[in-house]
Amino acid sequence: MKQILHAILCMPRVGGALRCRAQTSDDLQWLEDPHGERALNWAREATARARIQLSALPSHTAIAEELKTTLARAPAEAEQLPSMEDRARCGRATETRRSAVPVAK
Repeated sequence: MKQILHAILCMPRVGGALRCRAQTSDDLQWLEDPHGERALNWAREATARARIQLSALPSHTAIAEELKTTLARAPAEAEQLPSMEDRARCGRATETRRSAVPVAK
């Protein structure tokens, strides 16, 4: 049914003008080419904005130093990774599990 309706709407009018227009429009089609100049410029600008916002965070310096140290090391086993306490020092939230039953002290 859609094809028939589309064919009717796309028929030439009197005078030869077509009524048919593109069915859809993708305003972000330019992002499909990751090496296109427009997409690269957009990515550079977005990265610059993100860096400004992240560098304003109070924990930015500590997290950046931890990342540099971690990335400079050889791949580590799970037990060699920074502990939750070390990560908490850098301003990250920690997640702990609490027992549903209170433990007597």
